[in-house]
Amino acid sequence: RDVFYYFVDLDQDIVFDYGVYPSCPSGECVEKINITKGNYIGRIISYANGVTTALTDEVHISFTRPSQTATFSDKNGIPFSPVPEYLEIYFASPQGITTKVKIYPSGRIQLN
Repeated sequence: RDVFYYFVDLDQDIVFDYGVYPSCPSGECVEKINITKGNYIGRIISYANGVTTALTDEVHISFTRPSQTATFSDKNGIPFSPVPEYLEIYFASPQGITTKVKIYPSGRIQLN
């Protein structure tokens, strides 16, 4: 996991439609962001109702105007249920150094 995509949900189905994969920009892709220097996304954890769940597949985070709340969904556009209090994304380096980013449904992003 060494890439993530910034996208605009043109058809409002809360799914990132790749278009001409992996070209970007195309389709809904605005920007393909490569994580460089051997760094990578180590894991993604969902925290909901006191339960911790390790996510092993793609996560789509969408904001649909005029709502200010994010929708967390799987690669098929199925929203997580129950709605997580936050997602925690762990980034790791080849040297074993890790950092995490928390993303809340409110849109708040917390770096640790």
